Parts: sequence; C-alpha cells; structure tokens
Amino acid sequence: MSIKISERAIFNSDGIREVVISFTEHYLDISSGGTDAEASGSITFSSDSLCDLIEILQQFDREREQ
Repeated sequence: MSIKISERAIFNSDGIREVVISFTEHYLDISSGGTDAEASGSITFSSDSLCDLIEILQQFDREREQ
C-alpha cells in the first residue's frame, strides 16, 4: 500500500485553520479561510510554476526576517 499526503493545514494559536495547502501531481492549491467567509480565498498553481512559487516564497521569508 502507498499513502501520500495531499493536504496540509496551518492552524493559529486558537486551533483555527488559517491556511490549507492541497496538492496533486498537476497542481498546488493554497486556500485561506477559517471561520470568516469574507477573508477566505484560494490560489491554484500548475506544476509548471511550482519552482517559481517556491523561489518567491523563499525570497518573501528572507525579506521578512530582515
């Protein structure tokens, strides 16, 4: 049997899901949400753009630490 993780969630200190990342072989979907429907949203990336997305997120993380 082969088991793969296809979704990860980030929870805030109150245990509310803030970000959910879902992925398959063909796409990556980043959703924000929680209990406030007005603040929820979703972005989907194709597998072709994942390298660019990772580079952008790493740059954002480096800038945030400065």
